[in-house]
Amino acid sequence: MINKCFVKIIGAVLCAALFVTGAGINVKAAGAKSVATDQSTSSDAATSSSSADKNAISDSTASKTTSANKLTVSASERPALPLIQITTEDGALPTYEVVNAPSGLAGATITDAEYVSGNMTISGSGAAAGQYEMKFKVRGNTSAVEKEKKSYKIKLSAKADLLGRGSAYADKTWILLNTGTNLNTYIGDIVSRKVGMEWTPSMTFVNVEINGDWQGLYILTEAVEEGSNRVNISDSGYLFENDAYWWNEDVYFRTSGQAQYLAYTLKYPEVKSSSDSKVASLKSLMQKVENYTNSGSSSLWSIVDATSWSSWLLARDILGQGDPSGSNIYFYKYSSASTDLIKMGPLWDFDSAFMHTSSWSEQHDVTYLPYNQLLKNETFANAYIAKWNEVSASLQADIFAQLDSLKASYGAAINKSRQLDKKRWGGAYVSIENEIATDKAYFTTHLAWMNEQITSGNLTTTFEENQSTEASTADSSAAGASATSADSASSASTTQK
Repeated sequence: MINKCFVKIIGAVLCAALFVTGAGINVKAAGAKSVATDQSTSSDAATSSSSADKNAISDSTASKTTSANKLTVSASERPALPLIQITTEDGALPTYEVVNAPSGLAGATITDAEYVSGNMTISGSGAAAGQYEMKFKVRGNTSAVEKEKKSYKIKLSAKADLLGRGSAYADKTWILLNTGTNLNTYIGDIVSRKVGMEWTPSMTFVNVEINGDWQGLYILTEAVEEGSNRVNISDSGYLFENDAYWWNEDVYFRTSGQAQYLAYTLKYPEVKSSSDSKVASLKSLMQKVENYTNSGSSSLWSIVDATSWSSWLLARDILGQGDPSGSNIYFYKYSSASTDLIKMGPLWDFDSAFMHTSSWSEQHDVTYLPYNQLLKNETFANAYIAKWNEVSASLQADIFAQLDSLKASYGAAINKSRQLDKKRWGGAYVSIENEIATDKAYFTTHLAWMNEQITSGNLTTTFEENQSTEASTADSSAAGASATSADSASSASTTQK
């Protein structure tokens, strides 16, 4: 049994600009990019800085879901975004317990998260207005432990498409992410679609109110789960994760060379024991993947889909992500048939995006993940370069256009929502204009750097080399260089340094 240290907590087609849809180890702080706060709220920011640790759970008596900062927002004050209002009997809120990692591992997460039943009303344009019977619970790992503003998993009593696209997208399971006050997920989903991931969760920005208490700006999104309009796999297929929080799961397996703080956990199928034959079959496959990767055997490509794996990594690189094992690493296999390859995706968790301007993502080059080794493989490297050549010419322009469209259509409503979020939870206020300017500067510099590395064949520089490069260029100003050169990238050598 895991040695647990518990803390009890009581805790219509839409405009594309707002609605994005598709055709713990070393966990770093969320939103690591540096964005200047807006001067108009500097006095408020100074006031909130005195309680910088307010989002941390400090003792067993904490009731942080019902904070003293409880906020009521009248109808006339509400921003012009979809509003989700949840009411529960007697004002009950979801409960959970905090669990720390066993000795020798790292991280903290939650367990025994309990659902609370309620009624949910959605109003305003941009989501599926209506009333829904539902239940909800707190979700997440580090964010659930450290953040007073919680993320939630929603289970509807009947299937519905909360994003208003139609019955074909109806589902019972939906997620409210507490990261609505930054654009990381919005941008991450743009990049995911751009690199051609088979499925990217659709999302929209919403405000949330629970039992009359304004909770702030959230992202309403589809959940990562098996389903014909989500991760489309057959009854004999698999959806699984290389998981830093495996020690909080009942069913998991590890390969012989896997880092001690990682193991694979199953999202589908649901099995009761790690000794289940389905687990054994998948473990055998992933052991072969590990062995073939380390040996450089071409047999790897009879098991693994090089395009999806390299596209997943390219997306992380484009986003300059840190937190290599804390950012979810999902895989899926359509069926148990040997002809169905193991694919990567969907992309999820962009909290650590924009951490590396002049280096690869940390998923790319840490030694306990396979990607740096895979980039020495000609098949994988060629797939990575081919995908870059396919998307790079229009990548920056497409990201900028969607950011500008979001700002033009919903910028004022998002800014007002962020101001209310700050009033409810504290912290600094950053306008959408300020954040977009920062994001554009990042992509202008980073995509140009990536193109230079790819055209030079420098795909496997080490983490230490990247850190040294970033340190030497940290103070240099970004040139307004074009991010891409598809013609020049096509001639990139696959012989890696």
